[in-house]
Amino acid sequence: MGYWADSHQLYHGFLRKPSGSLGQWTDSQFLQHGFLRDSSGNITEFSAPVSNTGTYPDSISNSGHMTGYYYDLNGAVHGFVQ
Repeated sequence: MGYWADSHQLYHGFLRKPSGSLGQWTDSQFLQHGFLRDSSGNITEFSAPVSNTGTYPDSISNSGHMTGYYYDLNGAVHGFVQ
């Protein structure tokens, strides 16, 4: 688990497990998105399936299932499983 800052001083977090690395990144509009880097090195980006202001992945199982949360456009928090 950790984070890094990119050249624009935006912070990105990650979590490493045998099934892959789970993390988040910030786009140019300062919205958060998730990513999964599988054990073969393939990267899949994802966001909550509805209009939102940020997707925050926070756990991954050994079989690769992810959980997290996102904020809808009204500021309400919702969970997700992917």
